[in-house]
Formats: sequence, structure tokens, C-alpha cells
Amino acid sequence: MIVEPGDHSWFVEDLNNIRNNFGGAIEFIDIQMLDITEVEKRLADADVIYVAGGNTDYLSNTFEKTSFIKLLPKLLETKVYVGSSAGSSVLGHRPSAKTFVENYEEKQFTDKYHNFLDLVILPHLNSPYFNTRGEGWAIEDSKTEPVPVYALSDNAAVIVEDEQIYVIGKDYLVVKNGEMKKRG
Repeated sequence: MIVEPGDHSWFVEDLNNIRNNFGGAIEFIDIQMLDITEVEKRLADADVIYVAGGNTDYLSNTFEKTSFIKLLPKLLETKVYVGSSAGSSVLGHRPSAKTFVENYEEKQFTDKYHNFLDLVILPHLNSPYFNTRGEGWAIEDSKTEPVPVYALSDNAAVIVEDEQIYVIGKDYLVVKNGEMKKRG
């Protein structure tokens, strides 16, 4: 979110929701400012790694440049990863170039994400803050993707547990090859 201009009160709200609903110690780590071994040490006692939203390309590139992406598989053996917006999208496949250009008013930093998950996550479905992100957006993107597209409102989440992928919450779509597979 650091490279995104504008009001970041959504981030404060996210943090308050985490604190109010889950509790525990909260620590901030800027993976760009620390050596990757220090990042690993500071995350050693954490149960959850929360990665905020912002510019997904920038985040993906930062994961790569800092070697966090190489550390992540080891961390995921014992920790839960929770991503919000860009923080979730970065683990899947990158949306098509057309979708990116039409729906993201962002500078491009990369042409791929990390493909930990065989899906595309399109956040903010039907959000009043992103008026181009409706059902058509997901359907069009799915026509060029080799994997399912999960379009999620701000009230839905993808859960990946072992080999199972499912969605919780409301107002979401799962689309493959231009066809609706699931709507919630």
C-alpha cells in the first residue's frame, strides 16, 4: 500500500478488525528493510502472517527481490497466511494483461505472480470503490486464464487447506473459461 496514493484508512480498519476478532501480539515487519534471516527470526513465533493490500505487482516484485517468496514455503508449513486484496492475489496467477490495464490504475512492476495457487484472485468484486469490478470483469478474464478465476467481494475469502479450495462469505464468483462455476 505504500506506493498507492490516497486514503489508507481501510488499512487501519483491517488492523482493528484483526485485533478485535483475533487478539494476540501484532508485529509489523517491512521485508524490504530487513535481511531475510531477520524476517525469518521475527516470524518464528507467529501463528499468522497477514499481508495487506495495495499494488499487487509491487508486492509480487518485493516478494521476489527480498527473497521472501523463497522463505514462504517453509513458513507455510507451520503458519497461516492471510492476504487482503493484493496480499491474497500475489499467491495466485496474475490476471490477464487486458484485465490488468482495464481494471487496475497501477504502474506495472512485473508480468507474473507466484502461482502458489492454481487460481486467479480478483478482489473487490462489486465494490463501490472500484466501479469496473463487476461480474463481466471476472467472466472476461477467465476466458484467457488456464486456471479458475475467483472474484471476491470484500465480504468473501478463499480458503486453501491442504488440497481443498473453497470460498466463505458472500458475493463471490468462481469462473472458468467464461462459464460461471459457482456464485455465492
